[in-house]
Parts: sequence; C-alpha cells; structure tokens
Amino acid sequence: MDVKSVEKIIDGIPENFQDMQIIAAGQKEHNKAVFHMMLNKSIFPAAENFLGRNISL
Repeated sequence: MDVKSVEKIIDGIPENFQDMQIIAAGQKEHNKAVFHMMLNKSIFPAAENFLGRNISL
C-alpha cells in the first residue's frame, strides 16, 4: 500500500470550488491521521496475522 499516494490524493482535494467550501485544511489532516490510525490499529495487524510476519511503512 502506497501511503504517500493516499496522502497526495487527500492533499489534492480542493478546499474550495466555485465559492463553496469542499473540505477544510484541518479536515484533510484529520483524514490522514485517521487513515494512519486504521493502518496501524487494524489493517497492518490483520495482514501481519495472515502473513505471519511484520509489515512496516
């Protein structure tokens, strides 16, 4: 999983479009933090259990 690519996608979301707020900068940072939390608390442990080895970024 390319974490940097996911972060680039989140960063690439425009904050505003045609005078409407799409997402706040703080929300982008929150989404990236939640993504990392999901990786570390759920996805990586499940994959490590399945594969029988450690996974790191």
